Amino acid sequence: VVASPVASPAAALDDTGIQRRISALLRNEPGVYGVIVARDDGSLLGTRNSDLPFMTASLYKLLVMADIYRKIEQGQLALDDPVELDSSVFSDDGEPYFGQDQIGSIFPLQEYLFATGAYSSNAGAWTLLALTSPADLADTIAAIGLRSTYVMASFADIQPWPASGGIDTRPGDADLARAFVESWSTDDGLVNITTPRDMAIYMRAMLTGTLLSPWISQQISDILAQQTVRDRIPALLPAAWPVINKTGNLESVINDAGIVELPSGPRIVILLAEAMPDDVRAILLLQRLALIATGVTTIPSVDGPNPAGLNLIDTVDVDMWVPADDQPPKDDSSN
Repeated sequence: VVASPVASPAAALDDTGIQRRISALLRNEPGVYGVIVARDDGSLLGTRNSDLPFMTASLYKLLVMADIYRKIEQGQLALDDPVELDSSVFSDDGEPYFGQDQIGSIFPLQEYLFATGAYSSNAGAWTLLALTSPADLADTIAAIGLRSTYVMASFADIQPWPASGGIDTRPGDADLARAFVESWSTDDGLVNITTPRDMAIYMRAMLTGTLLSPWISQQISDILAQQTVRDRIPALLPAAWPVINKTGNLESVINDAGIVELPSGPRIVILLAEAMPDDVRAILLLQRLALIATGVTTIPSVDGPNPAGLNLIDTVDVDMWVPADDQPPKDDSSN
């Protein structure tokens, strides 16, 4: 059966009501949602909680990849450097790319980068983390121009904390976001956080070739174009609209950040959700937010079945599409 996406590439699109439709969809939904929809020139079409702190989940891998590519460009590392796959990078939560029977095998550095970006491989990301440091990651994050993104950081390093949000912060969401982030800190008090605005800055930099350099921008873009987790931003969109994206999951955290290539030009779409009482419902809402972000005005009900004919990844059985936890264990210093 050929999939029949809910949005036809020939359908008339309307960007003028994106903000209103975002608010209408999320009205009375529990948890905290962060949204930015923007054109490639940076002009905003819709926002929600754009400056609140959100747990990165696997979005931290975007920063790790940028840092490693920066080291490669500076000559500290090379794409073909041999790197051993160590047993310490495996956890009980599952691994989508490397097998435990490959422990001790040697792979080129570029394979770990590919696995990290396209498969959200924890083993790949934790191997890359061993090649850098929190200080180097912080330096790379600053070089990209991100102001509220932290990897393996303590609350003393996060300024200002507690975060207060901005003009699009929903009543009560700032307190809930802060409390949720604090609940996810490790025993050492370390967290990985970002904001919708910072993720939009990252995606726009990649789109414009200014993510540290044109070469780094292209390398990361090429990997994300091969993304295998496709159940959020791309799920209800026509195949004729290419999507590059990076997802993230933790318990009660559902994220996706990417770029949709529309007939009118690229569209930056950042969708973050935390403190979710129902992860599956959050996924369904993110799918519909992605439709809204592209200007589609006919949005299927989140409470009904998905439109007939859609060839979707299973969004009912969460274990079908993502490990239970795609971030290091809470007592792991690499969190």
